[in-house]
Amino acid sequence: MADRTVSCPDCGSSVQPDVEQLCPHCGYPLMFLREPPDDDARSAPRAPGVPDDATIVMPPALPEPAPSPPARLAPELGEAAPAAGRLDCPQCGNGNEPERVRCERCGMELRGTWPVAVVLPPPTATLHGRRRLPTWLWALCGAVVLALLATGSYFVFGKKDPVPVAAAHISVKASSVSRDHKMVAKNVLDGKTETMWQTDGEQVTGNVGVTLTFRFTPAVKLTEITVTNGAAVNDKAYLNNERLQRVLITTNTGVAETWDLQDTSQPQSLPLKAVTTSWVTLTVEKTYPGKTFTDLAVTDVTFEHQL
Repeated sequence: MADRTVSCPDCGSSVQPDVEQLCPHCGYPLMFLREPPDDDARSAPRAPGVPDDATIVMPPALPEPAPSPPARLAPELGEAAPAAGRLDCPQCGNGNEPERVRCERCGMELRGTWPVAVVLPPPTATLHGRRRLPTWLWALCGAVVLALLATGSYFVFGKKDPVPVAAAHISVKASSVSRDHKMVAKNVLDGKTETMWQTDGEQVTGNVGVTLTFRFTPAVKLTEITVTNGAAVNDKAYLNNERLQRVLITTNTGVAETWDLQDTSQPQSLPLKAVTTSWVTLTVEKTYPGKTFTDLAVTDVTFEHQL
């Protein structure tokens, strides 16, 4: 009887149900494959000295215990999970090794038990969600945009580069003119280095107080005045005549400014306060002395204005 070999109903392997408790390949309980005894006389281990053919009469079998409640496939939510490293059988409660598939005692499927579910808190934010900006931030952004637009409008539309005043809109008059009628005051408006205005140095000592007045038609918003000093035609002529050293600039709007000029034949400019005026007067306060002549010479005078 001990050598009886059958096939495992679960995996089909050859097993000896009268010797083995479980299938060594799949863990299927083999006690269900054992043949029941014919009578109450069942073999039992013999005590020392008992003959091999001795038979022990076993007492009547105890009544079968009441059936256990059906096993649950998964514990209720919140129910404690089995101890770490052990698998408690839901049928008989036997503790099994964690690698077992069926209960070592009753063969109940052990892998049907589930871990206790963990309830996660609701998400605080989503990846694709949109947050609304606070009202004060929207207001700040709007103020910045308006400031940028206003600044850009000023530079694009409000402020323009100054441009020269056309000589056709300027007339000029001098309080002193050289006896050489070619050296008239209007020469300072032609833009040529070969022509110039000269005073009568013998008429006014040192040329102090001599005036050169420019009138604009229509009135202009002056921003700069440029003077080419002396007789700039060549170095000899430049040094032979007196040159402007200091002048007082006045306008009909009451602007008065003193300008100290460098002793050079190169054009030099003086920025002016942007005021609208119909005339400008240059009054000589001091001159650089000439080597040969006492006449004061000025080659060119130009103006720039804001449109």
